[in-house]
Amino acid sequence: MINIIPDRQLKKINYYWQDILDYNTHDKTYASQITPDNKLSKSNKIFIYNINQRSFLKVDPFLHDEISKFIEDHYSYKTVDINCFVKGYGDNVSNVDINYIYYLSDSSLIHDIFDSRYLIRPLTFSDEKLFENFKHNCSKEDFQAVQIGLSAPLILGCFYNNDLVAVASLLYLKNTIADIKLITLPEYRKMGIGKLLLKSLCFNGLSQNKILQFKFSKDNIALKKIAELLGFKLYVVEESFTLKK
Repeated sequence: MINIIPDRQLKKINYYWQDILDYNTHDKTYASQITPDNKLSKSNKIFIYNINQRSFLKVDPFLHDEISKFIEDHYSYKTVDINCFVKGYGDNVSNVDINYIYYLSDSSLIHDIFDSRYLIRPLTFSDEKLFENFKHNCSKEDFQAVQIGLSAPLILGCFYNNDLVAVASLLYLKNTIADIKLITLPEYRKMGIGKLLLKSLCFNGLSQNKILQFKFSKDNIALKKIAELLGFKLYVVEESFTLKK
């Protein structure tokens, strides 16, 4: 994938991923790197991260030898994805999940989004009752997916007729990276609220010199459209699955 933000920020993103992936910068023989992850022990889980035309696999330690041999035999000099494992293992591949991870630079942010019908402001612990009511109006699955809380370093709410209809927050990670969370009540979706709220959140994050990261499911076409409209660019593809034994 192409460099989509200034070099100084890109280095911080790459260092962030090197920490996550235990990347050995001297290991450039193969297009893929395979690392056992004790957090995945006895899960039969495999995570694949495709970054900069390389594949990084985090695997259940009990699968490490087998997956290493599979890659060495068939994909020594090629990047891999879930389709490679489906081809090799067929129906033994299950529980597939694919996420996109986008990044935004200050120079890429689209500014001309405005709608006077909505009020956007920071939320604090004094808004707990409003927030709990909002949470109650969300589906349990939607709210668990974003895991937004009032304790976030930055959390913004969007109001329509004094009702809290959408919430977005930043979770600060390493190397000044800030992960974006966004959720809108179902009845207020497809009204431009997500774009409006996310733009305000981006302004706040960029003003604090944060590198903005936005992760969402490949199947979430609405968030993909919002991200790309605001100037975010895809940088990492995360795939995960279970390999039945």
